[in-house]
Amino acid sequence: MSERQDRTAGAPGPTLAPAAPADRRELPVYALAGDIRRLLPSCRKLIISAPTGSGKSTQLPQLLLELVPTGQRIVVLQPRRLAARMLAERVAWETGTQPGGLVGYQTRYERAHSRDTRILFLTEGILSRMLLSSPSLPGIGAIIFDEFHERSLNIDLALAMARHCQSTCRPDLLLLVMSATLEAAPLSAYLGSCPALSASGRQFPVQISYCLAKTGLYAGVNAAVRDILSSALDGDILVFLPGAAEIRNCREELRRGFWPEELELLPLYGELPPAEQRRVMQPCPRRKVILATNIAETSLTIPGVRHVIDSGLARIMRHDPARGVNILETCAIARDSAEQRAGRAGREAPGSCRRLWSQLEHNAKAARTSAEIERLDLSEALLAINAYGFADPNAFPWFEEPPATHLLAAQNLLLSLGLLLPHCGGLSDLGRQVLRYPAHPRCALLLHLGLQQGCAREAAYTAAMLAERPLITAASSDRATLTRLRQDRRQLPPSDFLAALELLQQARQAHFAPEVCQDLGIHPGAARDICRAAEDYLALLPGSGAGSSNEASFLRCLLQVFPDRLARRRDHGTLLCDLQNQRRAELSRCSLARGAQLLVAGEIREVSAAGTPAVKLELSLASGVEEEWLWELFPDAFSENDEVFWDSRGQQVLRRRSLSCLQLSLEESVRNDAPPEAAAALLAEQIAAHDLHLPGWDAKVEAWIARVRFLAGHFPEQSLPWYDDADRRKILLALCQGEYTYRAVRSKDCLPWVRGLLTQSQIQFVERMAPTHLPLPSGRKLRLEYVPGQPPKGQARIQDLYDCSDRPCVADGRIPVLLDILAPNMRTVQITDDLPRFWTVHYPALKSALARRYPKHEWR
Repeated sequence: MSERQDRTAGAPGPTLAPAAPADRRELPVYALAGDIRRLLPSCRKLIISAPTGSGKSTQLPQLLLELVPTGQRIVVLQPRRLAARMLAERVAWETGTQPGGLVGYQTRYERAHSRDTRILFLTEGILSRMLLSSPSLPGIGAIIFDEFHERSLNIDLALAMARHCQSTCRPDLLLLVMSATLEAAPLSAYLGSCPALSASGRQFPVQISYCLAKTGLYAGVNAAVRDILSSALDGDILVFLPGAAEIRNCREELRRGFWPEELELLPLYGELPPAEQRRVMQPCPRRKVILATNIAETSLTIPGVRHVIDSGLARIMRHDPARGVNILETCAIARDSAEQRAGRAGREAPGSCRRLWSQLEHNAKAARTSAEIERLDLSEALLAINAYGFADPNAFPWFEEPPATHLLAAQNLLLSLGLLLPHCGGLSDLGRQVLRYPAHPRCALLLHLGLQQGCAREAAYTAAMLAERPLITAASSDRATLTRLRQDRRQLPPSDFLAALELLQQARQAHFAPEVCQDLGIHPGAARDICRAAEDYLALLPGSGAGSSNEASFLRCLLQVFPDRLARRRDHGTLLCDLQNQRRAELSRCSLARGAQLLVAGEIREVSAAGTPAVKLELSLASGVEEEWLWELFPDAFSENDEVFWDSRGQQVLRRRSLSCLQLSLEESVRNDAPPEAAAALLAEQIAAHDLHLPGWDAKVEAWIARVRFLAGHFPEQSLPWYDDADRRKILLALCQGEYTYRAVRSKDCLPWVRGLLTQSQIQFVERMAPTHLPLPSGRKLRLEYVPGQPPKGQARIQDLYDCSDRPCVADGRIPVLLDILAPNMRTVQITDDLPRFWTVHYPALKSALARRYPKHEWR
């Protein structure tokens, strides 16, 4: 019987027949059973490295039933809802029970477990919340962290909390960390040097090929499927695509194709109904083409798959700074993920993998997928850490420390939302109330306020809009809602949020028809996802029923949720806005809020400035704000400021009086009546900081400074100034007294203020001891130059020095002058501080030579 015929035989109910219990003991992971039984009871912590298909996810939870006391559960963490449910169903079948009995599962939207449940499969975020509500985890005897290599933020938190729980109040708790690709050494060190075991896998060879020519996604998949069918190789095909929208589109493309055999096109993604998801595991008389997201990358082995087509794309969670929340973004996968996908073709027999990118592109890919803790917003995690008792996040036992900048940004956001107390004081009362909502703190606060203020429906849909992918297309305009908004909402500030909610309502009424959504300027897939998520949020709100609606209260809630995004239009002639901390941005031209003076922006993003390589901040998804709302909601955030500032354009000191709220100036006046002392200080500071030229600080000033410094070195008892930086600042401050502009200061003669540092007696001392000139017998004057630490210098021709028999000196004759004696051509013939010796020793020979050269000059 051929393999294709055999696939329809012997199926027990809805899924493919797994191996019989005796056969399961031949799975590679059973080679570790003896070591696990020996080590785990004593070490309490254990690391297992075993490839996908080795049986670790299904067999080890059953093995732990022998080690965990009756009445306690074994919790198995899974990164995805689909894996949690399907693994629970598989293990339930292997144990001869129904899901919800001995084996159960719980995800965000589904649960099937009872008092009899011993093995409970959970998605990762649920364990963190269990630890917050019951830190000692009563009734739980073991925790298995499966697929730890994916390093989601939730599994990092859960492992840290579970380790803390074990070390403080549950020494009997067993911790088992498992992964297909795991670096065991750092994890073992984190878990107290616990043992690490490794199992081999059953991997058959996989032939990998790359795409030579760049094609579109769907064309590439079509070509790869056709290539597989033409090769006459048996086996089902697994196609990795980034998301549900691409899966639907690719399925339609394949349906329209003409194929040499009938194909069963099966989608596989998280939001698919369970019955549809199970079909990929069921036998089928036709060749299956399974169109899956990366949920098929790990955890589950899909029987019958021999060929993989890899788009090289996945939806990766990352922080969107524009909206301030974590979102799913389509990104290229890393090489480790590509290897995992290729391995799916070799689980049961030799297979093939066709990668829709080139070998060159593959070599340029990142080696591994970065951990979520490196790329996600940490505010939700920080809120949980505070609730767990670690008000200082640096004291939390992280497996890997998150970036310090990410922690600081998360802490600042939670403080601005009022969810944390300052100075690492832990959760506020509002923070404790918001903690119950499984959402980003900004969205959770919006849900909480919406329930309180009677606008639960608007809050739920807006929270979903923020959490899901963008709704509005790049080509959208506001024409679909502008008219109605002006007619029906004149009493409310204009709001892009209300417009978007209206667009969503219209799309929902049209059942998200692509042509209707295109006309509205929204993405149909995003609209569908937002509506589904919104209904899930509404189900969390107690007593909300169908969801109350109050648009006026909703707009006020937006202000409380985005206090850090408050903006003020600079004027009505432009779209420029002031933000907090003196930042500026430009409001989107498509925003309905462009008529509002005050607004909050749901999105702040960097965009290219037209015609330049520079970038600017752009505000979008904005909503108008009334100033009275600020007085009502943030009365303690108001401040009046009276400041003196430097106007760099006018190079002058001005005075600004302003009223601010949330660090944003709401009103301000600028005048030139700054207090004189403050104006002089700032003017002097700016002249020094920008090295503004003062023509009055000329050679005379520098000569005076040189004389004084010369004497300060020789006569320290006179306490003369050194004219260092501090002295120069004093002089500059004196120059600026009574002035407000650089123009006024630059016209001043600086010498009087420079001399002003000395007393009158000190000035007289300088004039007497360090004169600028010395008289010569010829009637000329010897000009002197002073340099601190050196003798004073002077230049004179030989003829001007006739009849000068003594050494020229300063400082009452104490310090001789170093003479530069010049010939008639003004060139130096001798430098000396001993003029009498010059006349006696050197002059006779010089005279003879110079007299012949310059006979018209006097020679004595």
